[in-house]
Amino acid sequence: MPESLPPERRHRHSVGTILGIYASLLRNRLFMADTLSASLMTGAMFSYISGSPFVFMDVFKVTPQHYGLFFGGNAFGLIATSQLTSRLMARFKARDILRVVLMTAATAAILLLAAAVTGFGGFAGILVPLFIAVSCQGLVSPLTAALALAPQGRNAGTASALLGMIPFLAGAGGGALVGSLYDGTAIPMALVIAVCCAGSCSIHLLFGRKPMPQA
Repeated sequence: MPESLPPERRHRHSVGTILGIYASLLRNRLFMADTLSASLMTGAMFSYISGSPFVFMDVFKVTPQHYGLFFGGNAFGLIATSQLTSRLMARFKARDILRVVLMTAATAAILLLAAAVTGFGGFAGILVPLFIAVSCQGLVSPLTAALALAPQGRNAGTASALLGMIPFLAGAGGGALVGSLYDGTAIPMALVIAVCCAGSCSIHLLFGRKPMPQA
């Protein structure tokens, strides 16, 4: 495929310039708030992917066939919420939507942890809040990407690279942590998901607001 970018817009940067762009992005409060919120939610998602086979089949004795149905149901929830993004953004501000979604995910994750610790609700007590938390990821990913990349202009490519790398590092860390902590109960998975979702929400609430314009 031939290069589609006009010659006048093609720029070659030195390694020092590229590193400087990365450094400026890492110092950008709003960009990093959106990136870290997305990253922790990805950590929660990979914690679920890593831990749910053991929790469902070992702890709650779900058959492999039924596990596939539950996993598919959660995947359906994630896809369904992702389809709502454009409709919601046509009516509400993206940051307002993200705030509500992250608060919903954090609440669901805390309820998930409470159910795992107390045993309240049995399998349903795990399944329902887990479905809500996983489904929220379908909205978080596109919203944080749009918010993080929209102001970047010519630095959008570099910003996109960071926005792709950091969440997957968090995902790998979350999945590995659940595996290392697994003790034959649902608590390790629920704990990591709760910490990730609550952390994501806290970062957004503390650092994800645009500064008020000065008079």
